[in-house]
Amino acid sequence: MKRPTYLIVLLSILVVLFIEVMMNLPTKELKGVLIDLEFGPPDPARHSALREALTEKLAAPCTGVEGISLRYVHFSRISERDIDPQQVDFILLSPQGVPWHVYERECPNEINRCKQLLARAIMDHHVPALGICGGHQFLAVTFGGTVGFIDETLEQQKPDRYPKQGLAEKGEVALQTLADDPLWRGIAVHPGVFWASESHYEEVKTLPRSFINIARSSLSEIQVLKLPSRLVYGFAFHPERGWDSALKEPGQASPGKKLLQNFFSMVLDEKEKRRKNSP
Repeated sequence: MKRPTYLIVLLSILVVLFIEVMMNLPTKELKGVLIDLEFGPPDPARHSALREALTEKLAAPCTGVEGISLRYVHFSRISERDIDPQQVDFILLSPQGVPWHVYERECPNEINRCKQLLARAIMDHHVPALGICGGHQFLAVTFGGTVGFIDETLEQQKPDRYPKQGLAEKGEVALQTLADDPLWRGIAVHPGVFWASESHYEEVKTLPRSFINIARSSLSEIQVLKLPSRLVYGFAFHPERGWDSALKEPGQASPGKKLLQNFFSMVLDEKEKRRKNSP
């Protein structure tokens, strides 16, 4: 073999080896899909504050996460491809502003299809998931739990909008831990208390089978859903809010921000495990 040809072959082999090594290096970036659960038409600009909190303000050296990207999809247009475990590292279920009985009346096929796809992604493909406020409630009903108004008088009325005069859990609320969990790292030592930003008229009334509740408030019992066999949580509150609250200790991340950091740190660990175990 002539010398130039030999060098070209050697260089080609080295390039191939380099690409293979780079492809197998662990990545500290996470890709997620934000499922918009709002009753209104699709609007990628919706939940911009939530997206900003996660994608621009959340990453910190202590979590190991170097970046988070979120792809948007409305619940009425979700497909298998949107939650493909080869394409996404986690699923985020958004808040919503319309009572759930309206969905069952106006768009039952779309909302039930979303439930089916979400359950399949979690149970069959082990995709981590986090539900926030309404997303927490949707996670519960997807797996057989029940949701209803905090104000029991509204259960008979079934209003199409959340009435301002109805009983609701709002503002900064003290939550009590009910079980030890990695979520509480840097927040509370169980049994302990932390503060969260709440804004909801409906609540999870009964737990889905196999789920547990690991936090409560004085008004609403089921505050943090967990599926122990999977990396799946639901927060009744808004962890993306209140980061500048005076309730947190000086120099410390707010409880909401720290909860998100802990969750995504676990998602990153899960991603690395899957990478090591893949053929």
